[in-house]
Amino acid sequence: MFTGISWQSYLMLVVASSAIYYFYVAVRYYSSDLTAWISKKSSRKTAYTTVTRSPVPTEPLPSKIISDNYETSESAESDYDELEYLIGSIQKTISDAAARSMKPNELKGALGLVLQEHPSLKNDGMRPAINELVASECAKQNIPISESEADRLWENQI
Repeated sequence: MFTGISWQSYLMLVVASSAIYYFYVAVRYYSSDLTAWISKKSSRKTAYTTVTRSPVPTEPLPSKIISDNYETSESAESDYDELEYLIGSIQKTISDAAARSMKPNELKGALGLVLQEHPSLKNDGMRPAINELVASECAKQNIPISESEADRLWENQI
């Protein structure tokens, strides 16, 4: 092979050149991955030291806190289902009223009853959108009910 170089020296030369080559490839092509990995590792270390230095609570967390998180997602799902049901009820009531040529005051009374069946949505942020839905569905059927009138239906003031 090489004269004057021992096999150990040759092996060290191959290992060193391979390490330099792979270091160059890693820096050249994977620098963003390496920085993300290093920052992730340092943030994990910081988070761990922060957790270990914080005082340990002497009493366990109340089960209400844990159950409230579960109930929140469950109630959000039931509110969504209730909203879908309300939308369907509104559309059906308005289409039935148009098919029967119901007077606007009679329709307002029927819509007021439909809306009062869902008191949890009364003070919800979706109320303006529901009022807009009522007005637009009525406009499709040529029934004169505005959004402000629809808003008063929640209180059964019409």
